[in-house]
Amino acid sequence: MPSNTLSLLVLATIALFFGHTARALRWSLLFPPHYLSSRFNLLLGLSLGYAVNAIFPWRFGEIIRTFFVSSRETESFSFIAATVVAERLTDLLVISIIMLVAWQYSQQPSQPMLELGLFMLVTAITGFAFTLLVRHSKTIRQLIWRGSSIFNEDIHFSIIDFLHYQEPTTWRSEWGQLPLYI
Repeated sequence: MPSNTLSLLVLATIALFFGHTARALRWSLLFPPHYLSSRFNLLLGLSLGYAVNAIFPWRFGEIIRTFFVSSRETESFSFIAATVVAERLTDLLVISIIMLVAWQYSQQPSQPMLELGLFMLVTAITGFAFTLLVRHSKTIRQLIWRGSSIFNEDIHFSIIDFLHYQEPTTWRSEWGQLPLYI
């Protein structure tokens, strides 16, 4: 292997490590202060997720990353999954804005780039709007409660936990007078 190729490989590995570290630090901002036992668990989970995504299709690594971090941090899968979804929605929003700005200042703007950028932007805004609706509309929360009741109890409460993470004792006031196991 030529020395030039080896030096490029080492440089790429270092850049990849710093990119993963920055993403893990950004992910840690979604957790309340002093909530994580170690940010290193986020870096390990992220790296494991990337490795699984390289082997398996359909972003399966995101699920593995969520399972890994939830088991290492002894936190619910739903809560960690909600942070992953929030992170991905933020990524989608930022990338769509970058695409639209690049399209605007491009020498030869292409229609597919504009359409993709707008689609991504609308998708991200819809995701954030749904989050706000769940947070502020009792009717929406009750519809989700009723809709998720077709599943078994574990899945039912996981859906509720995923959409609105709080301590189980506060669900009664947040989701209305609903039958709960406490």
